[in-house]
Amino acid sequence: MFLNYLRTLLLKLGVSIERATSEAQLRAIAELYWPIKPSGIDLVRIGGDADGGYVVPNCFDDIRECYSPGVDSISEFEIHLTRFGISSHLIDCSVDQPPGEFCFGSFTKKFLGPVTQGSFITMEDWIKKVQLIDSSDAILQMDIEGAEYASILSCPEDLLSAFRIIVIELHGLEALSNRWFSRIFNDFSNKLMKNHKVVHLHPNNFSSQVSIRGFYVNPLLEVTLLRNDYIGDSEPSYVTSFPGPLDFRNLANRKDVKLSPDWYCSN
Repeated sequence: MFLNYLRTLLLKLGVSIERATSEAQLRAIAELYWPIKPSGIDLVRIGGDADGGYVVPNCFDDIRECYSPGVDSISEFEIHLTRFGISSHLIDCSVDQPPGEFCFGSFTKKFLGPVTQGSFITMEDWIKKVQLIDSSDAILQMDIEGAEYASILSCPEDLLSAFRIIVIELHGLEALSNRWFSRIFNDFSNKLMKNHKVVHLHPNNFSSQVSIRGFYVNPLLEVTLLRNDYIGDSEPSYVTSFPGPLDFRNLANRKDVKLSPDWYCSN
């Protein structure tokens, strides 16, 4: 009873107290993200050598569409994909139109969200609206400032499995110290990895690494996943060192941020 009274009092003062995530829980979450080496498939950098460039599996055969939530002032990733005959569908309500230097498949002035209402639309409804090519394989490249959790959790599993390659930037990972967020993040991660496996990680150096009871977390983390049918059935070989030769700082004028060995199989 006293704890409830204290929590109510602190909330009135603008202070929230929540149960903390244990170190064991943090390590279990991180192990979900240990990248593996896909057999017979090399990685390649798509986009520039800074923010907007990503390391992805070089297996674009028969892919004709990329779905790209989150529009920036540059579109180097999407422009590079046009060399492979891949057209990009973009969505973002915070801009009136994408950068004008390339021909995109479509642009929707909406935000992705868990429901279709007002300025928000679910990923399922958006893709049904703009899909131009009847194909079971596509790319998802998502950078939507924290809305990725609700968007993925509300997305049907069969729709997620239609993406051969998923590139997603995770935001706010310093909140993993909070047990409630870590539960949401764990559900999000398990759903994301139901039919895919992580093949690359890269910390965005816009934010510095933080320590949660000695466990190091990068608040912004770029994750690349590949669908399981391109992984193979053999015992996975884990990536054991970072950064790789294809990795570059997102912001050239900021100090580089290293990926903690907790997030890959360093042993």
